[in-house]
Amino acid sequence: MSNSLPNRSRKTLSLENLLRIFIVLFGAVIFVFNALNSYDPDLPTMSLAVYYIIIVPFYMAYVSRRNWMLLFIFICIGYFNYSIVAANYFGMVGYSFFTSFSNSAECYLGYNILMLFLVGVVFFTPFRIKESQKQNMYILNGNR
Repeated sequence: MSNSLPNRSRKTLSLENLLRIFIVLFGAVIFVFNALNSYDPDLPTMSLAVYYIIIVPFYMAYVSRRNWMLLFIFICIGYFNYSIVAANYFGMVGYSFFTSFSNSAECYLGYNILMLFLVGVVFFTPFRIKESQKQNMYILNGNR
């Protein structure tokens, strides 16, 4: 009697899946380290958190490029995160009402909340993303 499993039940992790697991663990470690250090803006992990917020949605858009609905969602999340980080962290906008809290502890707490949201999104995104079906794409109008 052999203890080997049939081929259909064996699962291997591809490089893409290992990279996604690393992204989740890396984001979780940065989040915990920043939370334990009271969101100190001088820590190098805070700048890692900001770059994580920018890079991860565009990576997920690349991963889900065959599914146009997920691609659109990840591009929108990436664009929104970039607009927040560019104005508040990189200082591309200048001083305004919206950037008045840009160097406060609340701002860095907000960056970590964004990063925690991205960790959750990457964690719950399925490893196998199905391709968009053309039969599901409809343009609706009043005439049938």
